[in-house]
Amino acid sequence: MKKLCVLICLIFIATVVNAASLSVNTQPNEITLQAGSNKTVTLNLHSDTIPLGVNIYVNEPYSVNAYTNKSYFYMNSNDTSTDLYVYAPWDANPGDYYIEIEAYSSNESAKAYLLLHITERPEGPAYVNFTYEPEYCVDLYRGESKIFNLWVENVGPSKSFNFAVEEQPDDVETIITPFSYVTNMGSGEKINRIATVKVGDEADLGEQSVLVELREKSTDRLYSTVNLCLNVMEREGLLVSASPEEIETYGGETVEGTVIVKNTGDKAKDLILSSTVDWAKLSENSVRLKPGETKEINLTMQVPTDLEKGKYGVRVTVKNDITRAVTFYLNVLKEDVETSSTVSQSEMNTKDGKQNVVDAVVTFKNNTESSYENAEIRIDDLPSGWKFTSEVSEITINPKEEKSVHVYITPNESVTEPKTIHVSLYENGSKVAEETVTIGEYNVPAVGMFSLGMFSIESVIILFLATGLLYLAWDRYKDEIISRFRKERPVLAPEPETSKEAEEELGD
Repeated sequence: MKKLCVLICLIFIATVVNAASLSVNTQPNEITLQAGSNKTVTLNLHSDTIPLGVNIYVNEPYSVNAYTNKSYFYMNSNDTSTDLYVYAPWDANPGDYYIEIEAYSSNESAKAYLLLHITERPEGPAYVNFTYEPEYCVDLYRGESKIFNLWVENVGPSKSFNFAVEEQPDDVETIITPFSYVTNMGSGEKINRIATVKVGDEADLGEQSVLVELREKSTDRLYSTVNLCLNVMEREGLLVSASPEEIETYGGETVEGTVIVKNTGDKAKDLILSSTVDWAKLSENSVRLKPGETKEINLTMQVPTDLEKGKYGVRVTVKNDITRAVTFYLNVLKEDVETSSTVSQSEMNTKDGKQNVVDAVVTFKNNTESSYENAEIRIDDLPSGWKFTSEVSEITINPKEEKSVHVYITPNESVTEPKTIHVSLYENGSKVAEETVTIGEYNVPAVGMFSLGMFSIESVIILFLATGLLYLAWDRYKDEIISRFRKERPVLAPEPETSKEAEEELGD
């Protein structure tokens, strides 16, 4: 009996120890989600017994989605982890919920609980993007039609919408095609409708607007509105037009357009012209037109340097008995990477001694939302024999960042007239920016007095002047120099003459 009790106790202890060998938890163990959003948490598994096969079961509350990438793990180590994805649908009820995670093997199991707080996500205009194109006020004459593109993007739950023309001027008709509704529009879906606006012969002149509403189909709840802007003009009396209507430009540039006015009536007209922006100047602000007369007024636009990329309308109003207007549409472009440079000459130590080089400071400005990683600096059109070095060979430019690099260029010949070269920035073999550097007058210095081909113009001139001075000095003082040279030369005594008889005597 005693042995039996001991055996039962040992089995119980082994069971308790074995049951405690597997554990599971989440990090963190509590999260808050707004309806329509999701979050990822870390699911940690631990087992004292390995290897071990473990199954994962996620018991999710109603209207909440929670899952892992896989439901079975073969544990070769004591600890492992995976991601647990939790999603609260748009129609989830606000409140607190527990997500139960159970890990179990063939003979043991463990549980963990993740506390989930769901908050309400209000719906409304913020969750539906309702836009139209063109966004500027369009010009049209009585009897004409214009087309607008209506765009709806649903960023909320699936819904059905109606388009309603709520307000429009007298003798103006607006038709939405192909349908004035959209059914079961999913979250993230974007659709297009066409609004055709026709202006009648009796429509009021001047600026008018058409109000289009977007309403939920089942409840008639108003989600958003747009105003389509029209500038209605008459065909007879006074005609106003812009040339050209569209202009492509960059910030900081000066562009020009022409306002054309024509008096088609039988009486003279006095016109007052004005621009809607202060950086657009008219050559004339008041004009008198005789019957049948046409006149062109120049419009100079100094595009601001800080103008963002996009399409802008510059309107010019013409006032007489009524106000008419024309619009110049500026398509403002912006380089992904803007460049600028300053150029100077500096002195550097080279293997041949000190030499003057062109020092170009090139600046690159990244206007994009992405980085340029390890972009390479090159010169594509370096003349033969010229040398090029840079303080760095590669740079990384983060979004909206500006960086400057010193580029050193050494010509192998004197430059007597300006030359241009192009400093380029390459990323992954593709050119992303280019800056034009102009090198003005440049003199290659002589390295060593008698190095062939290395005389500068100044050295030649100095050598020529020195030679001329030496020649003049020689020509002026040569007689004196020669005389002095002869006078100072020592006179040698003549050798004594020996007679024939004396020689014979000496011979004897």
